[in-house]
Amino acid sequence: MVCDMLELQLGVEQAKAVIDALVSLVTGCAIALSWRITEDDLRKMESSFVNWNQYMYNHVPMNMYSSNMHYLRYIPEMVKLLGPLRGFSARSMEWAIGFLKKCIKSQKNPGVNAVEDYADVNLRHYLVKFWKRKFPNDRIGRNDIADSIIVGRRLYMDRGVYDAIKAKRKMDKLCHFVKMDIEVDQKKASRNTPKDLQVQTFFGEVIMYFAHEYKGKKYILCLVDILNGVELNGAGCPYGPYGIDHTGGRRYVVEVEAITCHAGILSMPMTTTLITDSTTYRNYYIYPKMVPRAIVAGDVGLL
Repeated sequence: MVCDMLELQLGVEQAKAVIDALVSLVTGCAIALSWRITEDDLRKMESSFVNWNQYMYNHVPMNMYSSNMHYLRYIPEMVKLLGPLRGFSARSMEWAIGFLKKCIKSQKNPGVNAVEDYADVNLRHYLVKFWKRKFPNDRIGRNDIADSIIVGRRLYMDRGVYDAIKAKRKMDKLCHFVKMDIEVDQKKASRNTPKDLQVQTFFGEVIMYFAHEYKGKKYILCLVDILNGVELNGAGCPYGPYGIDHTGGRRYVVEVEAITCHAGILSMPMTTTLITDSTTYRNYYIYPKMVPRAIVAGDVGLL
C-alpha cells in the first residue's frame, strides 16, 4: 500500500529509489528481529542498512538525518557479537546511564574532585593516616598525597546499596550505618614488639565514598565515623551509648571491603517500670544473620 501511494504521488520512475530504500530498511529490520540469523542473513542485513543509510544521507537534509538512522549500520556488528536482537536488551542500562549523567559535573575530567573540597571533614588528614598504614616505611606528609579523588554518591557491593552522609538519599531507611570488620594490632601501644593482629567488629556512619591513589596503588575507600564504647552483653550482642548523629567516635579511612553489611540501632529502655524523661536507654547494634558471641567488639583506641 505504501509503495502504491508513493507511485501515485511521485510517479513510477521517481518513486523507485524511495521504494528501494524503504524495502532495504524493512528487510534489514525484519532480519534483525528474527530469532535465528545465518551468515547469509547477516550479509543481507548489512547491505540493506547500508543502502538505506546511503539514500537518507544523500536525500535528507543534515538537520533531519538523526543519530538513530546512523545507529542502524551498527546492528549487524552487534548481532555478530551478541546474537539476535530479541535475545538481549540494553533497556536495563537506561536508569544507570541517567544516574551517571547526573553525577558528572566536570566537562573536562568527569567525576574528579579535589581533596581540599572536603576540608570540612578534614579528609586530607585521614588520608595521610591511611597511606601511612599502607606504607609504614614512607615519610608521608599532607603535601605528599595526590589532591585528586573520585567521589561516589553511594556504594554498590554484594547486592547491597550503601548510602553516605555527604550524599544521602531522601528516605527513612538507615542505609549509611554499617558493620565493619577491621584488622587491628592489639599491641599497637607497645613499641618494638611483634604485631598481634586480630579482626574486630566496628559500627559507624559512612561519611563518603571515594577512590584515591598513591604510588600506583589505587583503592576504593570510605571515610567513616566509627562509634566508640561498643561492648557485648552477656549474650554476646553488641551495644553502646551512642546512636545516629553521635558525638563520641573516631573518623577513619578504610577500604570499602571492610564493610560487611548494613546495620541498625535498637534503643531499649533500661528499666522495668514506667518510662520517664530520666529513663536511660541502651542502643543495641543489630545486623542481618546476627549470631550471639560471634564477634569481637572493636576497640577504637587500636585504630
